[in-house]
Amino acid sequence: MAPKLPWQIYSEQMECLGHGHALWEPAPMGGYTRIRIGDVGLILQGRFHLLFSAGFPLGNRILGIDVPSSFRQLAVGAVEKTKLRNPGCVGVQTNRKGATSFDVGESTQSTKPGSDFLIELTGDRGAALTTRYPTYGEDPLSSTLFIGYTKRHYRSWVKFSRDKGYGEHLLPILVSGLDMTKDFAIVAYSNDSTSVQSDAPVYTPMFSHGDASLPWTWCTPASSYQKHGPSRPMSPDLPPLNSRAGVFSTGFDQ
Repeated sequence: MAPKLPWQIYSEQMECLGHGHALWEPAPMGGYTRIRIGDVGLILQGRFHLLFSAGFPLGNRILGIDVPSSFRQLAVGAVEKTKLRNPGCVGVQTNRKGATSFDVGESTQSTKPGSDFLIELTGDRGAALTTRYPTYGEDPLSSTLFIGYTKRHYRSWVKFSRDKGYGEHLLPILVSGLDMTKDFAIVAYSNDSTSVQSDAPVYTPMFSHGDASLPWTWCTPASSYQKHGPSRPMSPDLPPLNSRAGVFSTGFDQ
């Protein structure tokens, strides 16, 4: 069996938390500034790939090219924003006895000199997400319209996806909920992946962009895959890129 890839480990481990699909690449890149409720897209290699936004009017978009030929705008309605979690860490660690989830606040005392916040993972597999700022949920006040809209238009989304060259194994979803935050750090490891086992715990910084005010540290039983963001601009005069990241998403499909 081929070793599992980082986004596979992360998604599978974090699924049991019940927050939705855990995105390995939470911060979209390029011209796509952020994932939004009402977006239709695909989750590929841990990243949400936008097909089109159903919650906006057609505008200058071209039927059959920018949106499906049968496009109709989705009435998203009011979106409720609620505070879900304080800064800290949520994660899962798995061994032969099963999976164990944890939720740790940033006030946890470190046991490693020089680190203000230490997250230690054990077991054969594990994954975790640390957020530097609070996480807020975005959800429509009513999901009824989303369900009906999906039933009416799903076939056209599949055809549109195939016309764009995506494989048959990738199924479109309509985003109906998000967990949004700013700075994030992600870790994943597995003994059936290319992670290298170690006789001693492996300590690595969560945020490696040179911020000395954040001595936060991962401790894993093996070398790990890591992500952190958002990306920092080259010039200090520019604002941070992708400052709003959707770390978890929920949605409707067929």
